Amino acid sequence: MASTLQLRVHDHEVAVRVAGLDGARSPVVCLHSSGLSGSQWRRLSKQLSRLGHPVFAPDLLGYGQTDAWKGHARFETSMDLDLVRALSATVSGPFHCVGHSYGGRLALALALEEPHAVRSLGAYEPVAYGVLRSSGDRVGIQELEDYDHDGKFLDETYGGTEPWIERFVDYWSGDGTWRSMSAAAREAFTRSGRKLFEEVKDTCADTTSHGDVARLPVPTLVISGADSRLSARRVCAVMAASNPTVKHIELEEGVHMSPLLSPLDVNDHFLAHIAAHEPSSPTNA
Repeated sequence: MASTLQLRVHDHEVAVRVAGLDGARSPVVCLHSSGLSGSQWRRLSKQLSRLGHPVFAPDLLGYGQTDAWKGHARFETSMDLDLVRALSATVSGPFHCVGHSYGGRLALALALEEPHAVRSLGAYEPVAYGVLRSSGDRVGIQELEDYDHDGKFLDETYGGTEPWIERFVDYWSGDGTWRSMSAAAREAFTRSGRKLFEEVKDTCADTTSHGDVARLPVPTLVISGADSRLSARRVCAVMAASNPTVKHIELEEGVHMSPLLSPLDVNDHFLAHIAAHEPSSPTNA
């Protein structure tokens, strides 16, 4: 049965969606993409809980049922990472960690900093742009630079406004996506617009290096979509090239939002990866 766990992190009440709490297998922590919430993992949570895994899917700061971003201080990704650390302290034993986009970047950061806590890592297009800069991957970097050709995307006065959110959504999902969304979906994005801008700005300054990935000791799967943005695909490719134990799967016709649009295709790979790195007996040990 699904329930909600409450945490308090950086003066915010944080909601964590929990499923299968009585499961005997290793826990799984699922981290959502920018602008969304833990509910994006609803289908995967059901699949995992049926297999005996307790599943924890937090609404990151400023999203979903978590308090709106209060904006009284400059946001840094480390603040959302503190949320994940607080959650990991409540989880019994090492856990599998799954993330999408910004959530994938958080999952990777946690695995690098606290590898003892993470049994396996699965990430769909983690936006760890630092690996592009450190490896000199001009192809991925050039796309990001071309996108911000007018220098406005990181502008403090423009960031978080509805035109900025439209630009962000259409970058990842194609021109016209924002205008085709329901009013309720647009309102949810607009409500969290400032937090969204702050985390995007911090993500653009990501310092994860391909050398960090080369030393990553956690079994890792990265998934990209063949029809997704080149910058995200190149992050996955560089990660796999930097560490032979990082497995990279590219989905035919996959796009950046495939975890939402084609969840069964994506989830099958996450489920197989988790099963491959689960202890042979159903225990959290």
